[in-house]
Order: sequence, then C-alpha cells, then structure tokens
Amino acid sequence: MGGTASSKPADSSVTNDLVKIIAEFPDEPPQTNRQPATSPDAAAIASRLGEVGAKGGDIQFSLFWRNNNDLDLHCIDPMGFRIFYSSRTSPLTGGELDIDQNVHEPFNSTPVENIYWPAGRAPAGVYKVFVVFYAKHDYLETTPYTVRTVVKDKTNYFTHVIPSPGQGKTHWICTIQYDPANPDPGSRCRFMPYQ
Repeated sequence: MGGTASSKPADSSVTNDLVKIIAEFPDEPPQTNRQPATSPDAAAIASRLGEVGAKGGDIQFSLFWRNNNDLDLHCIDPMGFRIFYSSRTSPLTGGELDIDQNVHEPFNSTPVENIYWPAGRAPAGVYKVFVVFYAKHDYLETTPYTVRTVVKDKTNYFTHVIPSPGQGKTHWICTIQYDPANPDPGSRCRFMPYQ
C-alpha cells in the first residue's frame, strides 16, 4: 500500500485519450476490431489482487501495470465524491481505495490499485473511472496498463499505454450507470459515453 494521504498534489485536467476494450461491453453488439477477453493481464490482475489482499464487493475497479512508475486509480462516485490516494474512502457512499502501490520505495514491478464497494453497499448512480500517471520511477519510455471493472457478475477489461512524459495527465477509462434495483438484469450495469 502507498504512503500518506497528503503526499500528492491535485491532478491536472482530464484528457479523452481512448483506451482499447479487451472484453465486450455487456450491452453493445460485438465489434470485429475488439480483441476477445484473453489478455494475459486478466489472470495477472486476479493473482496480484489476491496476493495483496484486495477487497471486492458489488463494484470493484482495479488497475494493473508492469513497471515501477506510480499510476493512480480514481473514481468519482454517484454522489460526486472522488476516491483516490488523498481521499481513500467516500463518506457518502462507502467506496474505498484499499490498495495504492508504488508511491514510495521499495517499488513493485507488478503493482495494482483497487477501489471497491462492499456487497450490498454500492449505491445506484453513475461511476466515472480514470487513471492518472503520477510519477516516473522507471527508465522505460511507456507504461502500458490494464483496468478491470467488476459490477456484480459483469467483468470488463480496458488497456492503454501512457508515454513517460505523460506525468500529470488523466486517462478516462469508462462511465458506468449502475441500477441494482432494475428488474432487467441486462440493464443493471450500462456503460455510457465519455462524460
């Protein structure tokens, strides 16, 4: 886990850099330009989250990359509260960033970050997920990463590459509309356009 909550400044503005979808959105027709959900990162994410004791629940967002740089996972919850390294728990919805890695040495070459809502506690509404490249700790010129979203029984993966001069830039991942009371199971989790 990372260091103190006040060790990082606020982010710069969000950019609309596109990510590549590995798995299909549950409510979209198949597209031939997408890769199937066979990424080796899928197994690596599950393994790493287990190793560090990451928690899960109704909703879980996880970030995985393979170098010593410091990336940060952020989520704006349905009440408008941003969960990230300096505000790790939402007092409004109970969402929590429970794993924050590569803030301080010793760095991990396969780090993860994790935000979750316990079972039965994730409120209905819109969740906005994004990644920020906070600090360069590695000689590599790029940092590929994967984000896994789990909403109830639906899992999706997104991948992108951040160039090393990309410090401070924010990469939008997805916007999710969550409606656990919807009688149509297929409509309980909907991915929305960039907002």
